[in-house]
Amino acid sequence: RLAGDDSVYLHRGETAWSISDQANRYFDPMYLEEDPEQINELSVSNPSGVHRMMRGEDGWRPMDRETTQGVEQGEADALVRGLLTVRMIAPVTRTVSATHGLERGTRVQWTVSEDTATRSNGYTVGARADERHHFVKADESEWVVKVLSSSIERAIQTEFSFLDSDGND
Repeated sequence: RLAGDDSVYLHRGETAWSISDQANRYFDPMYLEEDPEQINELSVSNPSGVHRMMRGEDGWRPMDRETTQGVEQGEADALVRGLLTVRMIAPVTRTVSATHGLERGTRVQWTVSEDTATRSNGYTVGARADERHHFVKADESEWVVKVLSSSIERAIQTEFSFLDSDGND
């Protein structure tokens, strides 16, 4: 029965034990997933600064500086994959509030090429929701969600040090 409704419906095949008391059994935990192969540019604005890179014919390279050492492409690809896959623990609300800490959070943005069109997308990592979770809000989603802090740690802490293969910025 729905809350506030007196209608009761008969449904076969369910038992009291097959109905989960965990909310995460009733929604898709994949909050955001972008194909890393389609990404042209990626930027992360976090407490250590703004870090930008772009994909060229020879792979990833920094946008804001020249590098003489080359780029560790394996690390760049792993970072892009990690930043563009966000799994939620639970939806929180559709109404953004100051308690979510999104106005000064870590910002991840990217540009995608699809056929002849280019589109931009992004998300913001906000404040800690509790000891193990952060609030996240994607541009293309109406929901603020909770994610495991460990899953977005690279966004908060990255300095793109892999952009120089010897580890120097």
